[in-house]
Amino acid sequence: MELITVVIKQPTQPPMIRQIENCLQSLQSAVDGYIESCSIPVDGAVAYCNDEGLLDGLPENIDHPDYGLIVGTIIVTGVDEDGETISLTDKQVEEAIRVLSEMDVARDATNGN
Repeated sequence: MELITVVIKQPTQPPMIRQIENCLQSLQSAVDGYIESCSIPVDGAVAYCNDEGLLDGLPENIDHPDYGLIVGTIIVTGVDEDGETISLTDKQVEEAIRVLSEMDVARDATNGN
């Protein structure tokens, strides 16, 4: 199975670079449930979260400008022109870490925002 580079952001934790198998089961395992995609302001990348995270009472993670609060673990992968999941480039990794860090609800709490 092909390994891909992703960025994973768990609640109250900084984003981390990880290698995972490029399959649906790995994405579901990372978010601990069924996945839901959401856009992220990183060209050629997509974020996934737990589809039932709010219902399951998962902890708050980021405050997304378009989606509001996203709970539970978030995983960011690359996506090709056909919509297939691929590895993030070094530039995408850097940008995903920056964007997720800026949206982190724990960061807002510590900065008083």
